[in-house]
Amino acid sequence: MHELNKPHVFKGAFHLKRQPGRMLLHPLRMHYKKRYEGKYKYSQLLFTFDLALVALIVLLISTSVFLLTRKPSEFADNIIFEASSAPREIISGAPSTLLIEFTNNTAEELRNARLTLAFPAYFVLDEILYKDEPMEGKTALIGSIPAGATGHVKIRGTMFGDVGGKQIFKSVLEFEYGIEKTKQEKKLAIHEFSPARSALELELILPKTLVSYQHINGLIKYKNTGPIDFPSVSIKPLWPEGFTLTESDPRPVSDTWELRGLKAGEEGEIKFSGQIRTQKQSIVFEFNPSFIFGKDRFSQQTLTHEAPMLPPQITVNHGVNSASLAPGQDAEITISYKNSGVLTAYDIDVGIETSSPFFATKGMSDGVQYSNGFYFKRVADKLLPGESGEFTISIPVRASILQTETTVFENIKAVTQGSAKYTLKEGDEILNVAYSGEAVGTPITTIVIFDSFGRYYGAQGDQLGRGPLPPEVGSETKYWIFWNIRGTTNALENVEIHAEFGANVRCSGKQAPSIGSPAICENSEVVWRIDKLNPTFAPDAKIAAIAFEVVLLPSANQIGSAPVLVSAPRMSARDAFTGAPVGKTGAQITTSLPADPRAKGLDKVEPAVVW
Repeated sequence: MHELNKPHVFKGAFHLKRQPGRMLLHPLRMHYKKRYEGKYKYSQLLFTFDLALVALIVLLISTSVFLLTRKPSEFADNIIFEASSAPREIISGAPSTLLIEFTNNTAEELRNARLTLAFPAYFVLDEILYKDEPMEGKTALIGSIPAGATGHVKIRGTMFGDVGGKQIFKSVLEFEYGIEKTKQEKKLAIHEFSPARSALELELILPKTLVSYQHINGLIKYKNTGPIDFPSVSIKPLWPEGFTLTESDPRPVSDTWELRGLKAGEEGEIKFSGQIRTQKQSIVFEFNPSFIFGKDRFSQQTLTHEAPMLPPQITVNHGVNSASLAPGQDAEITISYKNSGVLTAYDIDVGIETSSPFFATKGMSDGVQYSNGFYFKRVADKLLPGESGEFTISIPVRASILQTETTVFENIKAVTQGSAKYTLKEGDEILNVAYSGEAVGTPITTIVIFDSFGRYYGAQGDQLGRGPLPPEVGSETKYWIFWNIRGTTNALENVEIHAEFGANVRCSGKQAPSIGSPAICENSEVVWRIDKLNPTFAPDAKIAAIAFEVVLLPSANQIGSAPVLVSAPRMSARDAFTGAPVGKTGAQITTSLPADPRAKGLDKVEPAVVW
């Protein structure tokens, strides 16, 4: 026989079914044994009575909570309000008619009924109609409303608010009711309306065809189609990524066009120009209009325009033919171009664009022209799809620049972009395109301005030198020599300045270097070394300078001449930014001191004075 047919199995199953009840009763049994059993004469009866009492208390509490939290059915709940509008689509700034309908679903007549209306802050009311008769003020005297009867009021006016926002209207119906005893009651109803669009209409006009890097002219037409003047209108553009606004009429203020007042029916236009510097397949223009009433600004319907875009038809690549650029020399740049598109290009100018102040704007050769940062050549009047070319241009690099011409004072790079300007013809449209390729940054070897001059008198007129002036044979005259290194844009390493003394000239040993080691005077030569010199071009940078004293003891064969004090000094160093060697030659210094006006004409050696 199968195990399930055994009698003891059925008995076990029956026992398991009783387990849940036992589990529920177990705490009560334990409580009875602990608190009641053996302690009272009628313990079971008393325990049962206590349980019934607890159950009654729980029932009373539950009933109280229910009665307190339950909202009673009020008489006014059976008065139904419904609201609608005509036209169904509400326009901010345009007139509309609102219908507020009420129905008496109670079993009694409502007496002495009156309906009071409340409107949003900037709702312009034209009229309120009850039974097609104009109401005085905002309250309608309705009178009696029989049970089951329906009535309505019409509100004609213009909403001004956020498109997509909420406009709150309120209706309060006050009335009397009651058969044996008169009662007063009122019903409040809230009606929400949301403007779907605006009476301030915008239209965007763009070229039919857009090409990456195209210069475009756009037009925004705007019009107040409503019957009420807008006191102040603003339009804030959200330009596509890569779009640069170049011109606008009117000019935006804080990136927003402020149109001031716009009368009912008035229209106008905004003209703008810009360039699209992106290669996306489409771009999105967005214009967000708003107007102000009182102190509140209301956002109106956003104009969004997505325009498909062709990729650039002509692409340009370029490369600088050296690892760095040297001030005072020419930059050699090789440029290649190709019509990679599907349209024929016309009037093609190809070159580079740069805003670097180091590139000269004159002195180019081989037909290279310059216009607003664009160095270019006319490569073709017409370039078919697939056609290409290559050429090299030479641009002079300036020997120095002014501090006011740059905001970068150290480790400067000349950033260049291969560029092309051309036109496309698409139907009746002529498209002007200015393509810019990837930017290339080329390090510029430092500028060096090396001053070399001598003085007998200081700049303020104080006497620095000693001895007769003009110098005399047989007498020592002492002068001060000044060397300055300034205008450097990069750090310099292993700086050395070397010069020879003139005949009958030697070092006195007096000197004042601002940096580096003291100058060394040996074998009729002077050498000044600096291990590392930080850039000196920035406005707050310190120049490197040294001043040292030399002694001239003229001989008879120098009478009538202006002897050389120090030969033209030669500076050499290594540019730490570009790695290029740097050299500069300073001015030779004689007893003729152009930097010292007080010593003018006192440079020729004279015979010794005999007393």
